[in-house]
Amino acid sequence: MRVHPRNVCIVRLSAIGDIVHTLPLAGALKRAWPEVRITWVAQPVPGLVLKESPFVDEILPFRRRSGAAAIREYLGFRGGVRSRRWDLVLDPQVALKAGVLTALLGAPVKLGFDFRRASDLNWVFTNRRIPRGPRAHVVDETLEFATALGAPARPVEWGLRFSAQEREAQERFFASIEPPVCGVVVGTTHPDKNWPAERWVPVVDALHERWGFQVLLLGGPSPVERAIADQILRDTRTDPIDALGDDLRRMMWLVGGVDLLVSPDTGPLHIGVALGTPVLGLFGRTNPARSGPYGLPRDRVVDGYARFPGEAYGMDTGYRKGMTRITPEAVISGVARLLDPPPARG
Repeated sequence: MRVHPRNVCIVRLSAIGDIVHTLPLAGALKRAWPEVRITWVAQPVPGLVLKESPFVDEILPFRRRSGAAAIREYLGFRGGVRSRRWDLVLDPQVALKAGVLTALLGAPVKLGFDFRRASDLNWVFTNRRIPRGPRAHVVDETLEFATALGAPARPVEWGLRFSAQEREAQERFFASIEPPVCGVVVGTTHPDKNWPAERWVPVVDALHERWGFQVLLLGGPSPVERAIADQILRDTRTDPIDALGDDLRRMMWLVGGVDLLVSPDTGPLHIGVALGTPVLGLFGRTNPARSGPYGLPRDRVVDGYARFPGEAYGMDTGYRKGMTRITPEAVISGVARLLDPPPARG
């Protein structure tokens, strides 16, 4: 399907990591058609990732609610877009809620995934579908939308940017800390992605005692993340800095300023990849072949998704409860692979 769109709307509501993974699609469209105007429908907090991006001209917020409040939200969204028209709507989020919003947007072409990949009845709300393709990393699958439209998918560009004020705040913060600095993302909003708090403690100690890092504890405001951070602060022999908070943009520039980031599969990890921060990801629930640090070697992953060493799980799309398979020794070894020079050959 060859088009030359002038006004495009992307529906990718959440989560933070998924929005980061979709940004290269917007970059490919801007590269192919510099004059194209891109609107993005996103939930308010994850949508903050898009602020300052040169790839996004407008963010349309949609609040996820339940019950009667959800109906009011959909009706309010419909009222806000009723008089607007786009040349093209792209729906790379295979979820019913995204499909309903796609249906409410006025456009002659609504492009989604093929039937096999468009789960949750998402295919009902699109009238064109990208060709059926093999399972791949979610970034590569999303970039298939660009290819289907005739836009080159490469090079992959992330388009994360900070304002001058954010850059100044970042510089002030890190000027007060003696480098090197390692960010440790203590948890996620999904329990099965979290690592036991007591296992973080020897890793935090090793980061400081073996490599001299000042450790920065990163995370959101949830009670679970707060509890993990508090246990680390209580039990560690070192003195990490507590930087948890509810400001997503602040978390982004913190991730962009550290020398190393250690994190489970959650938004800050993928923000780190997009900003060029060296990362080590802990994967046990999700398949690192599909959602691991994009474009980086497999040694950037500590793999608990594999149920036994060397398991060939390919592009499995299932979920596993494998975070408890990851040991502190495995994470420390992962850091050593990145930081310690290889032994000299005799």
